Parts: sequence; C-alpha cells; structure tokens
Amino acid sequence: MLRWSWVVVCSVALGGAGCPAEAECTSGFDCEEGEACVLDDVDGNRCVPLGDGDGDGDGDGDGDGDGDGDGDGDGDGDGDGDGEPAVEIGSFLIDGSSSVVVLADTMLTATWTSENATACSIVPGPSGLPPSGNTTLTPAATTTYTLTCTGAGEPDERTASATVLPPVHIDALTVDEQPNDIVVGTGQSVTVAWAVTGSLGCTLDNGTGPLLVDDVASLTVSVNTTTTFTLACDGLPDPVSAARTVTAAPPVDILSFDIFETEAEFLQDLGFSLAVVNADRCDLYGEDLGSGQMLLLWEDVPFSGGHNITAHARPGSTQRLLLSCEGPGGPVTEEDQVPVTTVECAGDQDEADYATLQDCNSVSGNVHIGDGFDQTEVLLPRLISVTGFVAIGEDAVEHVDLSHLDTAQMVFFENEAAVEPTPIALTSLLLDEYRSGGLVLHEAALLTSLALPALESSFAFGVFDNGNACLDVSAPALTAVSFSIELENASLRPLAATFPALQLVDVATMTNHSFSPADVTAFRGQVSITTDNIDDNPGLPVCP
Repeated sequence: MLRWSWVVVCSVALGGAGCPAEAECTSGFDCEEGEACVLDDVDGNRCVPLGDGDGDGDGDGDGDGDGDGDGDGDGDGDGDGDGEPAVEIGSFLIDGSSSVVVLADTMLTATWTSENATACSIVPGPSGLPPSGNTTLTPAATTTYTLTCTGAGEPDERTASATVLPPVHIDALTVDEQPNDIVVGTGQSVTVAWAVTGSLGCTLDNGTGPLLVDDVASLTVSVNTTTTFTLACDGLPDPVSAARTVTAAPPVDILSFDIFETEAEFLQDLGFSLAVVNADRCDLYGEDLGSGQMLLLWEDVPFSGGHNITAHARPGSTQRLLLSCEGPGGPVTEEDQVPVTTVECAGDQDEADYATLQDCNSVSGNVHIGDGFDQTEVLLPRLISVTGFVAIGEDAVEHVDLSHLDTAQMVFFENEAAVEPTPIALTSLLLDEYRSGGLVLHEAALLTSLALPALESSFAFGVFDNGNACLDVSAPALTAVSFSIELENASLRPLAATFPALQLVDVATMTNHSFSPADVTAFRGQVSITTDNIDDNPGLPVCP
C-alpha cells in the first residue's frame, strides 16, 4: 500500500498560490523545469513533478480538504495523479484451508476475497474470475494453486495447495513372513512386518500402547504371552486397521530318545524309544556316518513308546538316528548312535548253509547255490563282499536279491544239472550296488531287464543262449572289462546304449548276436579290442 503524508505545496512557478504565507519554500531552493518546490512537515523542501496532488480545480476542491480536489482531504481527487491504490488479496482458501489432503479427482471449493481488484485468475484453473467469489477445482495429482488478482494498482497473488493421496491401504501385515495368526513357543522372538500405502500416519499396538511407525517397516519382539499386534493407519476415505495374533504355547520338548542296542547289524531291526511333548510332528532320519548317506526312515513317528527301525549303515560304520520334531518353538532335534558290526563267514558257503549265509556280510570263498535248493528265491541282501564266485546253478530259482553286493570275482547263472541247455527260471536279478566283478548269464531267456547302475569294472561279461528274449542291459558306469565280453546267441539292445561309457575291452567274442553290424562298428569305435570274433545271426530277434 502507498504511504501518504500531509504536504504543503509551494510552487515557485505558480507564485506560491494555495500555500499559507508562512509555508514558503526556502529562499534560493530551485527545482528543474516542470517541477515544483514542495514544503512538507516531514522532509522540508523537495521537488515534485507539476500536477502531483492536484484535483480538477485550481487547487481548491469542493471538499473539505487542504488544497485537494473533490476528495475528502486524503490528498487525492479525481485527477490524473500517479497514486493508484495497490490490489490486496484478503484470503485464498481451498475447502476453508490453505492446504488440504484429498483423494484424486475430489471436487474442491476455492474461495477468495480482494480489494482494489478488477479481475482474478487461478493457475492451474480458471481465469476471468471476479475480485471476490468461489469456484470448483478437481486435482488429479498434488497441486499448488496460485490466485492472481489485478487492478489499476500493483497486482497481488496468493497460493493454496491440495495434496493428493491414494486411498489408504494396508498391503501386508505378517508375523515371521506368515500372513495370518501363528503359534510359537513361549519366549520365542517373532518379526512383525508391514507395508502401507496412502497413509497419513500409522501406529502399531501390541496391547501396551500404540507406537508411531513408518509405512514400511518391521519390528522383532519376544512373545512371552499370547499377543495381538494391531496396525492402525489414518488416511482417506477412512482409517484402516489390521491385526495378527501370536499364540504363545509351550515349546516342543523331546524328553527322551534312546537306541536299545549297544551294537547293530546291517539291515537288522534296531530298537529305540522316545517321548515327545507339544509337537505337531516328528520324523526319523538315519545316517551312515561312514559314507555320510542320510535317509528318511520314518515319517510322522509316534510321540512315545518303543519301536523298531532297520539299520542301513554298512558293516564297520556307525548308525546314527536323528529325531526331528516340529511344533511351537521348533524344530527340535535329538540323536543317538550305535556301531554296526561286520558278520564275516569263512570258507565256501552253499545251499546247506543258506540260513547262515543270510546273515553274512562277507564270505572269504565262494557262494554256491545249486542242487538240492528247494526255494524259488535267493535272498542275500546283507551280503556285501565275496572273495570268490557267486554261482546260482538251480534252474528253479526265479528271484535273486544281491542288492547290496559290492564286489565278487564273478556272479554267474547256469543250469548245471541239465544235459541239454534249457532255460533257467530266473526273471528278476537285483545287483543295485555291484561295483566290481564279472557277470555271466547262461540260458536266462526269461530275464528281460538287467540294471547294473554301479558297475564300474568287470573281469568278464557274458550272455549266452538267451536268444528267446530281448535282454535290456543297462550298465551306464562300466568303463573297463579286463578280460572279455562274450555274447553268443544273445539278443541284446544295441551295444552303444548297453555300455555307453565303456573304454577298454581286452577280448570281444560276439557270435550269433541280435544287433546289427552298424551297432558293432559303433561299439568297436569306442573301445580297444585286442582279439575279436564278431559276426551276426540274422535269425535272432532284432531288439529295438
């Protein structure tokens, strides 16, 4: 606003007309052409442009002023002077405030007042507005609005803002990464985590009073009693809240876990007892400490009582049993272990010793099941090593389990009682862990599959007179045959698939085989053969 003072104007050019006689300019004080000397009660002598402060008359207006025109003595009339009053904005509010927080596209009312203005405008927004009034605004994003009002004097402007937030929403509230209520052991620590959008402030309350928190954060606390965590957030259109309850339960406790025996035998039952409280589930694992092999032996073990499990650790190793239980405060584990003895059998073993042979882990000699054996199964899964041969010569045997046999000089099957070659009854042969030794099948026409996944080296490998069936042999790890491969009257899968890793063969004799010359060529291309007798017999079945 302009500051006005009462002045007494003495104009040399006008001969001092309109001035009191005692209010004369100081003698000798000159002004430029077009200026007049002014004497006022504040600054004394000064020069002003001619016409300042004049009205329409000759200096004596019709009013009651002192030397003014038509005004009321305020020093201005209706003349052409420069003293126009400035524009002044009294208020500029959005919904009654200079700053509001709203949702996107909310319709707001802007109001304003001004003095000495002829028009106003809002940026961003409408223009050509009256000096005082209201209008509507609809912000899509946070916006600062500027009101500008203009008139004859200096313009004025004022700002107001609208902060646009998304609707408040609790995106996540978890306890130990679980989006629901959980149960933990008493005294266990849990981590409460949350994420919120569009909030104006949040609190987390665990029953002891609200705590101001950030929109995205976490808090780790120890839970000694059942506790409900409540997250409350202010925002638009309304406050929101969510809660998670953590139940404090007695923790899992394995009261006892013990193996009965002081020593165990390979693949024999092992007794143990346990007592567990507050658990949801227990599983039993077994580990061979010699090889490091760990197996899941029993899922969902009863929580108490005495039970049996089969020891799988190899002879000479140690069987470790590990009990793992889950529940509040879990998992909790307990273990016990026992050494595994080796049952060694000296000398040769035959069908008369079969009952004893079933307990043997090693035999320092031969194993011979032949004439007089009156069973269809030879079950020797505990047998691991034989220094001599394993010979099955009874043609009535259908199933042979040597699943844990590791080494032998040779394993062979033949009908030794028959005068003329006749097929033996063998339909199933388990040699899952046979790693080193020979294998000969004679008259095994009923055997259609032979898996040798662990066989690495062989003294000799022979299949004779099984031409009535296509034998699917799988020996993926066999790399060397130190003496010979003999295949006579044999219907086999193509050799390249049968022995994919074979690198060395000393002697190969392949007479009357089912595979094609191309298969033999491929087979010979990847091994070293010092002596061979290779032909084919188109009359045998061709195996795919």
